[in-house]
Amino acid sequence: MITQLEVQKLGGPCARAPVSCMVKMLLERAGLSPAELVVFDTTYGEGRFWAASRPSLLIGADIACLDWVVEPDIFIKKPAWQSWKTVKKLGIHVDVVVVDPPWIERGNSKRRHFGLDKALGSHRLILEAAARATRELGARYLFVHYKTTWVPEGFRVVAEEKWLPVTRYIDYNKENPTTWWGLLSNA
Repeated sequence: MITQLEVQKLGGPCARAPVSCMVKMLLERAGLSPAELVVFDTTYGEGRFWAASRPSLLIGADIACLDWVVEPDIFIKKPAWQSWKTVKKLGIHVDVVVVDPPWIERGNSKRRHFGLDKALGSHRLILEAAARATRELGARYLFVHYKTTWVPEGFRVVAEEKWLPVTRYIDYNKENPTTWWGLLSNA
């Protein structure tokens, strides 16, 4: 297990966007160079995943356009289950599909966009859409960040890690606050 504080102590982008260093670490652990990849991030949010290692082509999709930490090369304002169809129409070869679905019903008042309104789709629907996008786009990898291990049928784990975030909203005495990062392959 890796803690957020361990990553932040590395400094630079790891201090400002520790999740970006987790992404970079797992891709490199699998022998992939992030700078050589075409990435389709189905739940782009603010783009924090890409602060430490920008892909050669970064395609982001989300239901809203937020204040980006890293601006994508292409942005598709659609949910995960529709956005991959746009990428397919464009004829872009994707190496890695990324998904980090919200898994709470609603975010807190300061970070409302991290919550999920059921009208926009459940976390399971978003996960399944990313797995389908990986298959439909011919991508070799699916990168997942989720509250628990999630490996869809036909995929295998290439690299994984548990993560202990640091936030004032977590009661470490009452809950299991770890999340799971996984790089999966369907090849």
